[in-house]
Amino acid sequence: MKKLMIFMLVLMLTAFMAACGTNNAEEGSNGEQAQEEATEETEATEETETPSGEPDEVTEEEQPAEEMEEAEESESPVEEESAEKGNEEEAEETEAGTEMRLLEQPMILSINGEETERTAFLQESGENNYSFYLAEGFTFTPEEPTVDQVFYDEDGSQFMRIYTYPKAEAETALIEEQMKGQADAIQGEAAGEWTPESSANEIIAGYEAAAGEEQFKTYFYEKNDLYVRIAIHTKAGTGFEDAFIKMAETIE
Repeated sequence: MKKLMIFMLVLMLTAFMAACGTNNAEEGSNGEQAQEEATEETEATEETETPSGEPDEVTEEEQPAEEMEEAEESESPVEEESAEKGNEEEAEETEAGTEMRLLEQPMILSINGEETERTAFLQESGENNYSFYLAEGFTFTPEEPTVDQVFYDEDGSQFMRIYTYPKAEAETALIEEQMKGQADAIQGEAAGEWTPESSANEIIAGYEAAAGEEQFKTYFYEKNDLYVRIAIHTKAGTGFEDAFIKMAETIE
């Protein structure tokens, strides 16, 4: 009998404990569910409050991009103005310095008493740092380090020598002395003074001499950083003096 009562008490105690465990499990699950719902409500509240709170990440990324665009727009006029100034300075330098020369141009010459138009080609004297227009029918050739020669193709005895002297190393008195000495030697006596009738250059000095059919005329002038001396050998009555002078006038 006692055993039966003890057995019944154990069953009742077991049933009671099982009931308590079920209630605790339900309360735990209900608590976790409530906590999750509360967390979701909190996150939703934070998302709705973002506009009135601190700026979101998208706004922070967009603002620097807009500022950079404004900075570029503000800098572009300055860059354009600098480029325009640079172009103007280059144009002024081109005008002030040596201008580009055409490769060829027409030239009217007097040959054997008759005027004729010939094509003149740009000729460079690399060693002596100048250029000029060489008329068709004439040949240019370097002769010495500071002397070049232009001669008539059909008669090599008619020619022109071009002497160049760096201004920093030359004396005009010495150039004139040498020039007059050559004219005096051809003339056999004191040569007369002479300069071209029309010249774009300011002639410093010039002389002329004659011996039989041979005619000699020479002059010199200042051109940029050089002194240029022209010595012309022609025959009387041929008129080649005009052709050589016109070519010499184009020296730059």
